[in-house]
Amino acid sequence: MKIVNKILLIMFFAVFVSNSNAASLEEIKTQAYSRAKAITSIQFTSTFDDSLILNKERDNRRNQGRIEYLQSGKRYLIKSVLSNANEDGDNEFVTAFDGQRYQVFSRNTKELNFKKTELTDLPNRFMNPLLVMYSWLVLGSSKAAQQGIVLSTYADVKNQDLWDDCFKNAILLDTNDSRLQRVRFVNSYDGVTTDVTFDRDQGVFPVDVISKSKQADETFHVDHIIKKDADGEIFYFPVKMTVTSKTVDFEMTSTLQIDPSTIDVNTVYDNDIFTIPETWADTVADIDEVNSGRGMIRPSKFSVILKACFGILGAVLIIVSIYYKSKQCQRAT
Repeated sequence: MKIVNKILLIMFFAVFVSNSNAASLEEIKTQAYSRAKAITSIQFTSTFDDSLILNKERDNRRNQGRIEYLQSGKRYLIKSVLSNANEDGDNEFVTAFDGQRYQVFSRNTKELNFKKTELTDLPNRFMNPLLVMYSWLVLGSSKAAQQGIVLSTYADVKNQDLWDDCFKNAILLDTNDSRLQRVRFVNSYDGVTTDVTFDRDQGVFPVDVISKSKQADETFHVDHIIKKDADGEIFYFPVKMTVTSKTVDFEMTSTLQIDPSTIDVNTVYDNDIFTIPETWADTVADIDEVNSGRGMIRPSKFSVILKACFGILGAVLIIVSIYYKSKQCQRAT
């Protein structure tokens, strides 16, 4: 009888712990997601500094850059500057979505392209501090791996399906700090195991991510976090973080920083700000029209007008030059 009682007690305790863990996981998901979803618009300027070692060539490369990020709902305007220590000059481009058209502008080539379906010329998540700390959403989701879902903008962070899929098979791990909660996400599709530490005192924000797979080991760690007040609500932002990634082919270490003075939360923006002006470009192309054969790459209206003005100015200068030359000839005779 005593043995039976012990077995029942152990079973009860196991069920109790299991239910308790499930409740804690649901609480973490609810609180963390509600914080992320509460950001309706976000603006900041950040920098990144990458050190990349290619293992086979033992070649060291360094990339530096800056991002000016603005997003409101699904609309965004992202200005990016990328510098490569092994190359001359900077690569500058602007990507935008105004709710109807995706736009990409290269400052180097003065080309503006737009289309109705999403363009892929977006800064990758390793360049964006806010997306970096939510990388676990795609690393820990079997659905993301199967469907090729990536984090392109902050709107993707608020994808409820990713959160539900990650927490579906999540495991609550022990920590020695009551304010920290560590959760393990197991991606059964491609065998990625990701441990994420959430900080209760920092709005249940993910402050540490360790991801391991057969292909790569990745870590994302928040070195410094600040809080920002917007209409009486407190938000937390990682203003400095370190990223490491190690594969068979390369090793990378990155430092990302957000300028705290540039952070603006939940401000209302006019739609015009998410439209790249044609006046910036020399050539403009509607990619949908070009691909269908109905359209072609054309000079921008501004460049046509500018060239026309230069043409008129050149003609005037020629006429003036001829006039003065004829006057000089008359004086000489």
